[in-house]
Amino acid sequence: MAPDIYEALPPPNSLGQTILATRLLMLAPGTGDQPLEGSLAYLDLTDSTIRYEALSYMWGTDKAPNPLRCQSSDIPITLNLETALRSLRLRDGIRTLWVDAVCINQNDLAERERQVGYMRLVYSQADRVIVWLGPSNDLNRAAIARAKELCQYRILLMDTHREDAQEMLSVYSGSQVEKTMLDAVIADSKRESGTALIKLFDNRYFRRVWCVQEVVASRQAVAKSGHDEIDFFDLLSLVKYIGALKHSEGLPAWPPSTLSFWGFIRSQRGRVYWPHSDLVENSLGDMLLILREIRNFESTDARDRIFAVLGITDQGIHSTGWASMEPPRSRVEKFLAWIAKKLDGRGSNIELWRNPAMAPNYTKSALEVYRDFTRYCLSRPPCVLDVLFHVQHTDDPRSTSFPSWVPKFDIPSSTNYFTYQVYQAGTLYRGRISESARLHDFPADGVNPLRPNVLQLEGFVFDHVLTITDTIMLDSNDAKPLDRVWEQLFHSSPRHKRNSTYIDGCTSLEVAFLMTLHAGALGSAVRYASFQRSVDALTQHAKNCLAHWLSHIRRVPLSTYQHIIKPVDIPAELPPIVAKSFMTTIRATSANRKLYRTSTGYLGLGPAATKSGDIVVVLLGGHLPFILRPSGTDWLLIGETYVHHPNLMMGSLLEPLHSKTRSQQPITFRII
Repeated sequence: MAPDIYEALPPPNSLGQTILATRLLMLAPGTGDQPLEGSLAYLDLTDSTIRYEALSYMWGTDKAPNPLRCQSSDIPITLNLETALRSLRLRDGIRTLWVDAVCINQNDLAERERQVGYMRLVYSQADRVIVWLGPSNDLNRAAIARAKELCQYRILLMDTHREDAQEMLSVYSGSQVEKTMLDAVIADSKRESGTALIKLFDNRYFRRVWCVQEVVASRQAVAKSGHDEIDFFDLLSLVKYIGALKHSEGLPAWPPSTLSFWGFIRSQRGRVYWPHSDLVENSLGDMLLILREIRNFESTDARDRIFAVLGITDQGIHSTGWASMEPPRSRVEKFLAWIAKKLDGRGSNIELWRNPAMAPNYTKSALEVYRDFTRYCLSRPPCVLDVLFHVQHTDDPRSTSFPSWVPKFDIPSSTNYFTYQVYQAGTLYRGRISESARLHDFPADGVNPLRPNVLQLEGFVFDHVLTITDTIMLDSNDAKPLDRVWEQLFHSSPRHKRNSTYIDGCTSLEVAFLMTLHAGALGSAVRYASFQRSVDALTQHAKNCLAHWLSHIRRVPLSTYQHIIKPVDIPAELPPIVAKSFMTTIRATSANRKLYRTSTGYLGLGPAATKSGDIVVVLLGGHLPFILRPSGTDWLLIGETYVHHPNLMMGSLLEPLHSKTRSQQPITFRII
């Protein structure tokens, strides 16, 4: 590539502020196989009078046979981009586009960092964002046509059932309109239109991490396949039905699809932000939550897992140290959060107080980006260990160069996430104050720790792992696979110990075994929006489902398990108590995890990498206990765990910290 294609963007002004500038591709007219030609034009992003469209697409790996001819020089492009530009160029006029591969000098790391820093602004200023789903073909054409029909059908239904219209704002709704729509989509099963819809939503576009920000920031977005097009958010409104359609065609549910997150994105469209609310304007929510949801997305550059969501998450938008991950409680916290909002609101070019971990930096390795982000999350008020729940080891952590405590955000999820806020094993609340992590070697400015790859945390040892099962992957709703898990854990037939008592002295060993696989209240909380209301209600709901399931599989009266059942006030968010729901939850909760028994007889559900001899600990600031592995005088973080010990899960191990005698002091764990 000739070096003179890209003129340098303006340097920072006299105040040190970055000038918000980029380039536009002025795509020359043409048809058919005529060469792609165009020129680059400077764009001041503070000038809202300049009109352009922004392209959102999959780069792909295949190179186009012919480059884009631009200002007498050639810019190499991918085959997918070439196809898109040929389809988008006009016959007899210039089309003004913003295309990342062309408008950013990809060979200049400093410029990439700069433009990535205000990428959201580029897409939000565009007249519309064009979502490119590939060239036209029979399946895409049929899918878009059917999607339009379904959207029109929904409008007709909403006119008929106006009382349900408000319910339609929800991604999941039990309204008559939704049921009718679901029936209409499932009716497409085994038909060409149904196959076409599934194929369209299997497009790799829906797995590209950068596409999320590009769509979320848009004023308007249109999906195009060749010359066929549909409003992109109309298309997303059908996402909630695709899972049912795939199920009706017998397609597998694992690995999990990225489509549910696109459904969430659609539900957030047009969300109202009140001036004094805790919601961050233009944000999809907490950054750790969004990173969890995009775990199965794809990115060519592993560092973009972090950089691509900075413009659409709470911490990325308000990246000062003052805006807490939790709603501010005190007047001081609220005042500091207000100051942070005002500073961030002055423009994305204001870097005052921005933590270096929250700024794009392509001179860092993926390890450094993930490590620094993890340290940032740990030190950010209220100093809890939530980021460590993103660690998902499936084998020995020493097999990679990453520190064991640094999540590999670019590796797809190996198991479902726990709704960890249900418990407070290491965050024991006293009134409105929770226990925070006690961090060592965390400079106040967030930079230059003495040992950046070492994490030092305080906590207490609970027990060590004695026996353990193989990695669990249940593929049926019957009890036989559970019998094998039991035999591995207890080295005996389930029938021999069915009437045995758990270590707590009041629970049958069988119930404790099944509740551990369910992860206690965590299993119920997966579908419970207001999970913090009552751990007891969630736990009892799980036990009631367990009783119904045992009654069903053993074909005995429900009264046989009357000692398990208690009435519970079931919130609307919880699913009804039905026999199959218990096993369904166990399959999801225990997938790719291991069941273990400690030396004192407690049962736990831990990561796939757990081994006999590992230690169960409670770390200050952690909602759940953790599994650590000794490594000389240091420790390896294996991952979070559920222990079937209600008092432990609710913070009993932290009681000495609040006693008058302070009889026991926490240990400092040096985690490598």
